[in-house]
Amino acid sequence: MTHLINIAYGISCGMVSAGIAITSKLMTPGIPILVKIFVRFLIGGICLIPFLSRSEFKKVRKQHILLFGAMGLTLVVLFNILFFSALKYIDPMTSALILSAQPIVTLIVSALLLCHLPTKRVLGGFILAFCGVALVITKGQMNLDFFSGSIGELLMLAAVGSQVMYTFILRTISKHFSAQFIAFSVSVSGLLLLLPLVANRTNLTIVTEFSFIDWLCMSYIGVAGTTLGVVLFSLTIKHLGPALGSLIVFSTLPVATMAYSFIVGQTPSNLELIGSFCVLIGLVLGLEKQKKLPNSTLVE
Repeated sequence: MTHLINIAYGISCGMVSAGIAITSKLMTPGIPILVKIFVRFLIGGICLIPFLSRSEFKKVRKQHILLFGAMGLTLVVLFNILFFSALKYIDPMTSALILSAQPIVTLIVSALLLCHLPTKRVLGGFILAFCGVALVITKGQMNLDFFSGSIGELLMLAAVGSQVMYTFILRTISKHFSAQFIAFSVSVSGLLLLLPLVANRTNLTIVTEFSFIDWLCMSYIGVAGTTLGVVLFSLTIKHLGPALGSLIVFSTLPVATMAYSFIVGQTPSNLELIGSFCVLIGLVLGLEKQKKLPNSTLVE
């Protein structure tokens, strides 16, 4: 039952995160990316304050501050700049499918660090998921021509790299702090890094001119996408590990995005549908093997 609850954390995280790209597309065009990021994590950080414990602040040491700073840099700054920049060129469905490549990269890094190969079933699931992602990135082309006009896809791939770095740091620090404290600390460190870049009168004017829809979208991105999403992601990685946790979250993401796209009247392309099917089957293969492993590990 505990294992199923941990899986539910990952699936919920994927479902919540799927709405970020779609709601971002609904906002007024022209809002600077750094402003979006700053307001997102400001709202998320404020929402986490009532759930913090004073005792956890007393446990913070110098090495923890450095780790939180690195997490703020990789997640709040790098990932979000790349993520929102990519959304200028690609649709939410494509972004979700590319992000689902994160578990594959995590698996490769994990295998290199642990000097172990993944199980055959899990490796098969990851390869199938990779094929689905590659199909979308290359647009079905089997040559280098897909690089032309693929700025958005390449930016999203770079975002995957920053997400992988964040995941491994998270795995280290999650042994010492609660998920909500980690999410708050990451938000604060990211905001401090962004403050010198956004603290000017022009950006303040832009925020004051947000429409009702803009604030509604930012509320979802900040509360659900940041507060709830980061906490659920932290719980998933803490209990299931970087590889399996990432597999569940980022395999759920394109499926949930496809469902949301239908709701808002955006029909996915045939390539996106095929890619989502491959990713979903890859998730099933990975989870099926995982049930037989006692210690929630992806390696033998």
